[in-house]
Amino acid sequence: MEQERQGGSQPGVPAALPFCAERIREQLHRILSSADFAMPPRIHAFLSYVVEEALAGRADRIKAYSIAVAVFGRPTDFDTLNDPAVRIEAGRLRRGLERYYLLQGSNDPVLIDIPKGGYVPHFRSRASEGDAPVVPIAAASSPKASSRRFPWEWHSNVWLQGCLAVIVVSIMAILSVLSERTIPARDTVASRPYVLVKTFENLSGSPHATALAAGLSDEILAALSAKGGLAIFRSDSAHGGAKNADAHPPRQAKQYVLDGAIREARDKLRIASRLVQAQTGEIVWSNVYEADLQAGIDHEAQVATKISGSVSQAIHSAEQGHHPPR
Repeated sequence: MEQERQGGSQPGVPAALPFCAERIREQLHRILSSADFAMPPRIHAFLSYVVEEALAGRADRIKAYSIAVAVFGRPTDFDTLNDPAVRIEAGRLRRGLERYYLLQGSNDPVLIDIPKGGYVPHFRSRASEGDAPVVPIAAASSPKASSRRFPWEWHSNVWLQGCLAVIVVSIMAILSVLSERTIPARDTVASRPYVLVKTFENLSGSPHATALAAGLSDEILAALSAKGGLAIFRSDSAHGGAKNADAHPPRQAKQYVLDGAIREARDKLRIASRLVQAQTGEIVWSNVYEADLQAGIDHEAQVATKISGSVSQAIHSAEQGHHPPR
């Protein structure tokens, strides 16, 4: 799982901006309005949110949880450990920015990117040689304030130390009792079906189909994550395993693999997908879809919605012991 970080800036040490915040906002508008940044509205909202938070000096608050709640409308009990929605969308956002700066934005003076490992945007001038982030971070409290002392030294007070020891022992006793109770398994990864979504394979070899395959896989990941009830993991390879080392499921968890392939046929795209029960090798569900070769991201999202809906239904049926629809 990605560790969240703030980049190279240290709290309390404001980074030097090579240009004013208004120029960064102008660059943000330029990206969002570009045809080469053809991303869904939620990706636009994602980028706008992290940029504005950074410019407001709240870079330390840009976390997976805050993004999920503020941008994606997740409930306040959102679990960043078991729901990869933010990480998935962050990957799509990074690829969208890379594409934009390779095409229309190749000569833009302001560079905005979100390095892997966190969600804090970095702003750079194209003319600058350094790669240091210039995220404005609110200044921390002054040394004088942090070194201020109370009229008494509490740690030297034996009575307070005794009270603290009693409180610590009481808390440990309560936690010991709670740990012996049966914890409902419904909120754990072990209790949910485990689904590994592989990047769809491009059988035609064209760059256009490769981009569509990666985008379709991302759309399916996002759609499945939004449904809930499934432990979703991804593989960046059509033949590889889970991307993160912690993605190995418990032995008791049901394991499914969703893979697929894209093939160009004249002016059409044929998208084949299947869901396999990993332990038995049984094909639980499969289908073939067709789309226009020049289909945009909206059609890609529609196909992903159909696939994710069918996969969710097939897994539910399989878990209930019913024969899922093909």
